[in-house]
Amino acid sequence: MSGQFINSEKLILFVFVFWFYFIGCFAQNARDIFIKDSIYPILNTEAIKNKAEYLKLKEGIVKLEKQYGYETNLKKRILEAAYVHNDITYFKAELTLLVKDHGFDVAYMSGDENYYSAIMKGALTKWFKEMYLKSHSEWLNNNFDKQIELRKLNAIHEKDQFVTSFAMNVLNVPGLDTAQKDAVKEHLAEYHYKTLLPVLDVVKTRNLLPNDKNFAVLQNNYDTALIHNLQFKGNMDRVWEILFPVYKNAYMAYDITNVMFQNYDFYHYQHYGTQVFDSYTIDQIPEQSRKGNKAIPVEDAVWLGKLKKEFKWTE
Repeated sequence: MSGQFINSEKLILFVFVFWFYFIGCFAQNARDIFIKDSIYPILNTEAIKNKAEYLKLKEGIVKLEKQYGYETNLKKRILEAAYVHNDITYFKAELTLLVKDHGFDVAYMSGDENYYSAIMKGALTKWFKEMYLKSHSEWLNNNFDKQIELRKLNAIHEKDQFVTSFAMNVLNVPGLDTAQKDAVKEHLAEYHYKTLLPVLDVVKTRNLLPNDKNFAVLQNNYDTALIHNLQFKGNMDRVWEILFPVYKNAYMAYDITNVMFQNYDFYHYQHYGTQVFDSYTIDQIPEQSRKGNKAIPVEDAVWLGKLKKEFKWTE
């Protein structure tokens, strides 16, 4: 039943998608380990405000790119730090590449970026306008067929937040009985599935997982919407059947990290009491989310053994 939900009163926080990076896990390759140990401890913390740490982060990304290719998502995320540290030459070079080769689009900026005013109405406006008009035209010329898909993909996050917020407000209305709450959750599950349809459509028409490396830079990613689908047992099974093959391909091409496999394992454990990718020990699961204190069994050890070899996962 698609409305079967992990927690009857509240959503499990999306923080798990980030938290998973900072625990030890078995399901990771060399790229995952390097990002977890050398990139995120700076990029995801206050350390990035320190100039020496920022320079160390830049060096780490260069090292990563020598082996795995241009790291679109990391370059998008480092722009704010580059601007803060007045690393303007680097800022200009990376933003130019993001626009020209990866489809960075002013239309999908939030306006909250720390460099937004500088490029739109400040000291960098003249440079940015000239660069953007030229580079964006070049991108459009080579990727014109992606425009509608990109618009829909970038709209997912906001739609997901509206749907979730509205549903949580309804569920918190005093006096609702269990049957009424279950009905709300059934509708919420279906809306979450519909919200993710632009991703599923790209998967079906292009046979790929749209991500920053293989499609275009996604300035508003859809990870939260996918997490919300995993929270519902029926949705998780329905969505993962479609997504796993392209997630596998994207992961083996080093387009993405292992984070969604870890998130999937967390919710698979919540729904079924087992894990598929051997991501955790029971001690790595928050106490409030444990189903007892027994070790978490693997769903299919033989299948996983073969997959680990394909994924080059370390023990």
